[in-house]
Amino acid sequence: MNVNELSSVPDLETGPRLMIKRVARRLFAVRGVHNVSVREIALAAEQRNLGVVAYYFGTKDKLISEILIDGAERIEVRRQDFLKQLEADGGPHTVREAIAAIVLPCTEFSDDDEVYGRFFNSFLFQ
Repeated sequence: MNVNELSSVPDLETGPRLMIKRVARRLFAVRGVHNVSVREIALAAEQRNLGVVAYYFGTKDKLISEILIDGAERIEVRRQDFLKQLEADGGPHTVREAIAAIVLPCTEFSDDDEVYGRFFNSFLFQ
């Protein structure tokens, strides 16, 4: 499923704001939230103004919150679509199908959504 085709998910962002979120998600996934500074995020996002995180998000915590919300919204849309399909087929028929409705949207999101999903699950595990 392509996230761009989901009507109940906000439109894709562009520009520095999106780049900051993508870079931050990757850095957080690799090094952990507490081991990455907003200065490092700005530099990795190739921003000349090192206060760019504060400009767009206010604080590092608000940036983290937005990254989480972006992913959660998109995963929930996928989960609802998965459940609708199961129900249309008369299910879920098994516990395995019910569990799949919880797990698969998360894993597929990370694999399928290059913009918001990349590094998302690794970020969560940190």
